[in-house]
Amino acid sequence: MVVFSKSKPVEQPKQPRTAPRPLSPVVPSYGLVVPLPNCAEHPAKGSKVVFDITSMGKDVAKPLPGLERVATLLNLAGMSGLKPTDLEVAVVLHGDATLTALDDGAYQSATGQTHPSSDLLAKLAKAGVKVMVCGQSLERKKLDAKRVRPGVGIAVSAVTAVINLQSRGFAYVPAQN
Repeated sequence: MVVFSKSKPVEQPKQPRTAPRPLSPVVPSYGLVVPLPNCAEHPAKGSKVVFDITSMGKDVAKPLPGLERVATLLNLAGMSGLKPTDLEVAVVLHGDATLTALDDGAYQSATGQTHPSSDLLAKLAKAGVKVMVCGQSLERKKLDAKRVRPGVGIAVSAVTAVINLQSRGFAYVPAQN
C-alpha cells in the first residue's frame, strides 16, 4: 500500500528585523531616540515645556533620569527637523534632585562622588534649556546657594516657578524615575 501525504512546506528563514540605530542629534550621548518618521505627534515648533524633577535616579553614578528625558525631547525635536531654539524648555530641580544644581566641587563634597549630571547639564545649557533650582530646597538642605553651578538659576520656590511657567503656556511634565 502506498500512502500519499502532502509534505510540509520548507520554511524560509525569517529575515531579522533591522532595528533603527538610536541617535542623539541635539544632545550627544544622552536621550537616545530612534527615527520613527511615519508616526504621529512629532514635537511641534513653538512648544513650551517645564520638566519638574524631584528625585535622583536609582543609580547615583548616572545622570538624573529626568534630565535624560529633557535630552530625549530635544533629540526627538532634532529628528523632526527642529532646532533647539524652536522649543522653550525649562527644568525645575527640587527635593532630592536639588543636589544636581550644585557645582562639581560642592556636589563632590556633599556626596563623595563625581557629579554624574555635569556633562549633560552643560549640553542642555548649550541647547538653550533653562535650568532652575528651588531656593527653598537649597535652604532646607542647608546647601550654599553660592555653590550652585553657573547657568542654573535660583527660583524662590519650585512651586512658584512651575506655576509661573504654566501661566505663560508651558506644558507640565513630571520627570521622576
